[in-house]
Amino acid sequence: MYGGKRITEGDTVVVFASENEGTAMLDRFVGGSEQAKAGLLASVPARRCSTPEVIPETIVFLASESAVYLSGQRVAVGGAYAAQ
Repeated sequence: MYGGKRITEGDTVVVFASENEGTAMLDRFVGGSEQAKAGLLASVPARRCSTPEVIPETIVFLASESAVYLSGQRVAVGGAYAAQ
């Protein structure tokens, strides 16, 4: 079951998580402080924010036949932050 629906053979379920995206939401999260933002990004192995363009590119890949074997996964786009 996923979201109250039964998963059947051939269904693909992937959870997409955008982390550390360089948007106005991140600026609000750090209270507009460049020092706080720099501190947050220092904890990200890539040492930078993702860009808004990365998000749709990743989703297009996850919806493609190339990603068919990724079913049941959480895909985090966050500069390897989750791998720590």
